[in-house]
Order: sequence, then C-alpha cells, then structure tokens
Amino acid sequence: MSRKPFKKSKVFVLQPDVTYGSILVNKLTKLMMKDGKYTVSYRIVCQSIEAAFERYLRDQKITLDKDSQRNDMILEMVDKVMSNVMPKTEVKTQRFGGANYQVPIPVSRTRQVTLGLRNLVMSARSRGMKTMVDNLASEMTDALKGMGGAVRKMKEMHSMANANKVYANMVRKPAGERSGQEESAR
Repeated sequence: MSRKPFKKSKVFVLQPDVTYGSILVNKLTKLMMKDGKYTVSYRIVCQSIEAAFERYLRDQKITLDKDSQRNDMILEMVDKVMSNVMPKTEVKTQRFGGANYQVPIPVSRTRQVTLGLRNLVMSARSRGMKTMVDNLASEMTDALKGMGGAVRKMKEMHSMANANKVYANMVRKPAGERSGQEESAR
C-alpha cells in the first residue's frame, strides 16, 4: 500500500463550441482530433453534423422556417444520437473467493457520455467510406435509427451486464460505506 496521500484528479471544465454552443460537440471534436489538429477535427465534426441533420430532416419530412430553430433542432438530434449510444450498465471484473466474476454496475452520467462518444468515433473510423465526414454522418444517422456500430457496442455491453446480473450483489462498497453499516448493526 502506498503511504502517499490520495491525490484528487483535476477536473477540466470544457467550454462550449462556437457554432452550436454545446459542450457535447466540443467533446466530440476533441475525441476526433489527431496530432493536435483541432481546426481540422472541428471542421469534420461540423460538416458531419450538418450532413446528418440534412438526412434527419429528409427522413422525418420536416421543413425549417428560421435559422435559430435550426441550431436547436441540431442539438436535439445530437442528444437523440447520444441517448441511443450511451450505455446504462457495464461489467467490471471483481475477484471474489479465488475466482473472477464479471459484475454489472451502473454507469455514471459522465462515463456514459465518454463511452458513447468513444464508441461513436471508433465505429465511424472503422467504416470504409471515402471521407471521415461521410463516416461520422452515416454513423450518426444509423445511431438515430437504432443501428450502426456504436449502438451495437452499447447493446453488447447491456447484454453482458444482463447475462451476469446474478453477480450484481458482489459489488464491493467503499470502506466508508461498509464501516457505517457495521456500526448500525451493533
């Protein structure tokens, strides 16, 4: 055991992006970025969001009246994509009684967003289209429809958690919670 005091990790506060005013778009841009080329990544993300939005409007048969309404609808579309991609539970390996078990645990909101964005970017990169804009736009439209690589990855995580829900009672509690329960039992 280390004798050093526990050091809290720094929490970075992301600024919203310029075009849509969304922190989620900024996170997606930073995940897409390679070799520190933020501007190239931002251009790819904005163009793919616009392309996915045009496909979304065409599929839903919606016509827009104002530009201010457009940004709100784009952010609604991005939220729908994220809700279809974010996992609610995941499995974590726990050693118990000399054996390793896959224990399902609920996922916090920040980790849901991180996993969802990571799966979205990875599945867009694995697509074989001509440009990354097309790849990301196609992955977003597929996520809206409940298909695609990112949604498949999320469903795999849920099915693994569902298959191992027998072991849900093996979740280790932090030391502070355990000692409080023992004192109340006395």
